[in-house]
Amino acid sequence: MLDIAKLSRVKLSLLTTLEALLQERNAVRAAARLRISQSAVSKNLAQLRVLFDDPLFHRTAHGLTPTPLARKLEGPLSEALFQLDSLLNPDEFDAESF
Repeated sequence: MLDIAKLSRVKLSLLTTLEALLQERNAVRAAARLRISQSAVSKNLAQLRVLFDDPLFHRTAHGLTPTPLARKLEGPLSEALFQLDSLLNPDEFDAESF
């Protein structure tokens, strides 16, 4: 069952930050991609860690390595954000196609 109360407490910016971090594996590049500061990415990541009760990433010499949970979230998160984007940016109505 959809827990709308819980969902209403999750900021979309947190999910887009997680998506960018999963794709970039680097906080600086994720910040640039999102057009926000690296500090904002770090703050969002701290909130995501509380939300998911998981560190989500580990720092390495080569950037950020996702935890098993973060890897598990990657596909469903991408699909959910794609669906939200489709909802917020529907194709223009074309009367001739009907």
